[in-house]
Amino acid sequence: MVSGGMYKNHSVNISALFAGIGLISFILFSNISASAQIQEAEVVSTLKQDESVDPLTAGAMLLQADTVTYNRETKTVEASGHVEATYGEDVLLADKLTYYQEEDRVVADGNISLIQEGGNILFADHIELTDQMREGVITAFSVLMEKYGRIASSSARRRDGRKHELTRVVFSTCDVCDSKGNAKTPLWRVKAVRAIQDQEKLIVTYRDVFFELFGVPVFYTPYLSHADPSVKRKSGFLAPKIGTSNLRGQFIETPYYFALSPYYDLTVAPLFTTGAGTVLKGNWRQRLRKGQYNLSGSITNAKVRDNNNVKLNKRDLRGHIFGNGRYQLTDKWNIGYDLQVVTDDTYLRRYNISNSVDLESKLFARRIDGRNYMDISSYYFQGLLASDITGLTPFILPLVEAHYVIEPWKYGRINIDANAMVLQRTKGTDSRRFSIKADWERSLTTRFGQVITPFANIRADLYNTNDFFPELVTGSPAPAMSDGTDTSFRSVPTIGVNWRWPFIRQGKKVKWLIEPMVQAITSSRGGNPDEIPNEDSQSFELDTSNLFVPNKFPGLDQLESGNRLNVGVKLGAFFNDTKSVTVLFGQSLRTKSENEFTASTGLEGKKSDYVGTIDLRLGKKLSIIHQFRLDEDTLTPKRNEVSATGAYGRFTVRAQYVSSKGLNQNVGVKSRKELNINASMQISKRWRVGFGARQDLIAKATRRAQASLTYEDECSIFSIAFLKRKITDRDIRPDSSILFQFTLKHLN
Repeated sequence: MVSGGMYKNHSVNISALFAGIGLISFILFSNISASAQIQEAEVVSTLKQDESVDPLTAGAMLLQADTVTYNRETKTVEASGHVEATYGEDVLLADKLTYYQEEDRVVADGNISLIQEGGNILFADHIELTDQMREGVITAFSVLMEKYGRIASSSARRRDGRKHELTRVVFSTCDVCDSKGNAKTPLWRVKAVRAIQDQEKLIVTYRDVFFELFGVPVFYTPYLSHADPSVKRKSGFLAPKIGTSNLRGQFIETPYYFALSPYYDLTVAPLFTTGAGTVLKGNWRQRLRKGQYNLSGSITNAKVRDNNNVKLNKRDLRGHIFGNGRYQLTDKWNIGYDLQVVTDDTYLRRYNISNSVDLESKLFARRIDGRNYMDISSYYFQGLLASDITGLTPFILPLVEAHYVIEPWKYGRINIDANAMVLQRTKGTDSRRFSIKADWERSLTTRFGQVITPFANIRADLYNTNDFFPELVTGSPAPAMSDGTDTSFRSVPTIGVNWRWPFIRQGKKVKWLIEPMVQAITSSRGGNPDEIPNEDSQSFELDTSNLFVPNKFPGLDQLESGNRLNVGVKLGAFFNDTKSVTVLFGQSLRTKSENEFTASTGLEGKKSDYVGTIDLRLGKKLSIIHQFRLDEDTLTPKRNEVSATGAYGRFTVRAQYVSSKGLNQNVGVKSRKELNINASMQISKRWRVGFGARQDLIAKATRRAQASLTYEDECSIFSIAFLKRKITDRDIRPDSSILFQFTLKHLN
């Protein structure tokens, strides 16, 4: 025990009681209120604890200074010269710290800074606290928040242990120094005569506020508030969207975010337009213990327009609901839904909510057990084109799919698939289907490297239909097959073998591959009787992705039958630095022509068109994929599709060219030739431009064009975008729009 004295250049461990007092200087900036009564403290020059115990984690404070003095008579503790007080993960630095025990007062002076556990750094020139740290004054108060900017004031007063009353306040999330450490004017900042920082509610409110851009006042408001920038979720306004459009006139969208709970929130975004009324948008999100769901929608009561876009003297309620949800019931069972519903065909495109013209809603329950699964689903479809007939659009209630794998054995693998579907319409053909298939395959490798895979399968389908009129399903004129209820059955066995022989040569810098492939298949002919409706296999085209698939139709309603031979060759060059070039080329051959293949598929006749894919990958900078189909007789291209993605320096581009002829116009797929391109360029560290266009090369018209200019720094994002769409559909007309958006990071 000492009555007074001086110890130099020592690290001092003070008991937990004194830790509460020493910590008083930086508890000012925390949300912890101290209530411990201060007892007489003693300074000891060495640690008297077990070396295995960390005094910081044990609740003590480690105080280091050039000089530490304790005066028993005046009951004061004074530390000076490079004062460093560490408590847990927090570190306080100051030139001098003094505690007056009888007055319950702590004073810290000179270059005060506090590095907090969360990453914030707090600064002050002078701190004086009383009443168990609940009251006090601070001079030259500022907080440097990790990644979130700085708030500063000339002076501050601490109230009730949780509030700071600030005078002459400046706040910004922008950098106030350049890369060389020189002071600079931030892009934006808030200046106020006074402010209150509530550390309990994590909110900052200002009075008499000027908002500055580049140091110039541009806006005044008597009141402003925002969440503490370190808060991840807080209610408040989000960045507005402002623009002008031919269809909607001038418009502004002002979202407001409600942080209702850590598990759910709501965003409400009214859209005000001068030419298309007011639209109220909303988005609700919620996370549950075993799942989550999201619902978004909009509603308006704007004036109705006719098909010539002429405004009528009446109003109609219009809107949409989109959403999805996923829930894990057990380890193997989960349920969910996808929801897409709109009141009318043109609403989504008129208000630029979505460009979709085919909406699909789905409700499902799914069981997954290793490689086995069962899926029970229901579907509701909504077509938004003028050619869509509501009564002919089907809905499915239900669709059941099951897949079961019999464990592999020495003689191969057996899979069993079952499918049941009920398809209904309000007018036209209804159908019910049950299908079951069993298939077997076994892969063998010869001593010369040939891979031989024999396979076999048998499928049985049972159909029950009402009012089967093929033209209502396919759109092509045909006589009625049944005006009542009809039941059809088919059973088709298939056997075949896959053969491939890869030749690989390893060079110094490249690995070469040549792999010929042959697939021979035979199955009974006549597998597609006229009594069976074709609902799920109307749109089909031969390419390399389905060349070696035993049944090339995408659905179950149509079957590929007869004897056929699929042949092809794969060539490849694989370089050591992840670059590669691969080519796949092939054709399908048949002993007899099958009437299920139309001229649009590429499989008509005994010999199919030639199909191929060229895949060029030059690392991460360039990739090109070219898919093509050539006429079997003339080698005239019937389809060309080239997709390219490239990056060079600050420039990136994605482009797609599509040219196709003689496609199936019965299902709305016409011949087309178009070019889609999207590109962006980083002009500088903070500026980038973007461009996109869709060009119809047959009509020689630009269907869509867009351009954007974006500025982004550490504290803000500003963008201006131009969009042009050349679409005419009832009350939708070609539209050009300009959109502005300014976002203050960590505030919006």
